Amino acid sequence: MRELRSYEDLDVVSPKASVSSASSSSDDSEAGEKKRKTAAKSRKHAVGEDETSSKRQKLVKVDETEEDTDAKGGYFDIYGAGACAGIEFKKERKNPIKLADVSNLVMWVLGEGTNPNWVFIKNKPLVSKVVLLHVAGIDSEMLKEHKSALEGLEECLGPPIVTLALSSTVLPGNTVSGLLTVETPKTKTPNPTPAAPVAEAATSAAPGADQPPPFPPSYYVLSPAEMADNNYPLPGVDKDGQLSMPDEEYIATQPPAKGRQSLELVAVDCEMSYTAIGLELTRATFLDTEGKVLYDELVLPARPITDYNTQFSGIDGYMMADVQTSIKDVQAWVLKHISSETLIVGHAVENDMKALKVLHASVIDTAVLFPHPRGPPYKSALRVLADRFLNRTIQQGHGNVNGGHCSFEDAKAALDLVLLKVRNGPAFGEPRAGGRSLFEALPERRSVLVDRRRTLHRHVTGSAGAVVCASDAEV
Repeated sequence: MRELRSYEDLDVVSPKASVSSASSSSDDSEAGEKKRKTAAKSRKHAVGEDETSSKRQKLVKVDETEEDTDAKGGYFDIYGAGACAGIEFKKERKNPIKLADVSNLVMWVLGEGTNPNWVFIKNKPLVSKVVLLHVAGIDSEMLKEHKSALEGLEECLGPPIVTLALSSTVLPGNTVSGLLTVETPKTKTPNPTPAAPVAEAATSAAPGADQPPPFPPSYYVLSPAEMADNNYPLPGVDKDGQLSMPDEEYIATQPPAKGRQSLELVAVDCEMSYTAIGLELTRATFLDTEGKVLYDELVLPARPITDYNTQFSGIDGYMMADVQTSIKDVQAWVLKHISSETLIVGHAVENDMKALKVLHASVIDTAVLFPHPRGPPYKSALRVLADRFLNRTIQQGHGNVNGGHCSFEDAKAALDLVLLKVRNGPAFGEPRAGGRSLFEALPERRSVLVDRRRTLHRHVTGSAGAVVCASDAEV
């Protein structure tokens, strides 16, 4: 309940003002008589009058025996005893309700939104919090068809109201994105200035060096399901129930040896050329968190090279003439310096893991970390992400005499993208069509999102918190 401590708040006229107004009028007039009666009634509620000071403002205290008062403070309760917030849907609506209408309703209740014309919120200031629940796969027709099985849901939430989907073919996650996105406010600028690169804007808005990031880098590691969805090489299970390698050439990273510290985070990129069995490793590059080279070697495949794939690998026969390093040598270096706890970052890292023939579970993949605007299975190219978020041009032959890709250049771009994401939070870089995050629009409100890790990656931003769940039961 809001306490009103002045006549301006109560929207009434003070007794002193009423008396003065009545005195200035003619005593013989009918209007003057009415004003005197009004002043007399007002004085019944006046307390602590100071007769010696006509200039002092008199205080008013509403009778505490009335039902619509606050017994402790004695101030007028404009909502009445037992008042609560409520919602009433208007039966006659010109237009169907859209997802944007739902998110705008939340804005209206909790922030500075526009009063919706399809619903009425009673006693809006009494709303302390809003719970927005999205249950995928349940529509109004299903509720009607299985009413007996879902009667508890209708009893709690009320009868279903049809809401239009974003389109007739909605991709997974788009409905949640629509609900958690609001329109960006339009501002008029007389002299618009060119927009700063996204990377510069993100860096300027990011927490300072003395502040920890919203989540540690390990938060962005792919889940086993995400690795399977993106065709990462994974161990199998043999007939005895033991884990098995995809083939005999594969190795798996191991827990760090006792008393030995492994690298915390490593960026990787590989180049491949064609042999009789397809693409095989011909260059492997590993960088540390500062972008310095840990390992960068050309690799001679076990089978003869049939196509150097120079356009993309940047490798030719002249470069490979004296190369003796084998994939076994690279794997030996990996096992020595990279443990199962090391975070490996890169772009579309499943291709690098297949080329290296390494099984590793702690991977941060920028192809997944920065989703394509059209959603899975589409993925943004590394050069596109580097141009947009780093204001950097890559894969133009600058890092290689033969043109094509450069594994150092690509690994550095992937590393910088991951560091930028970690610094700015999970929602940074998420595609939002013509809007901003609902959480960013409510900076003064404490918000918490409860869902699976993939959804949290896309939508947790600003002051919003996150509760990571692994199943529907946990949610």
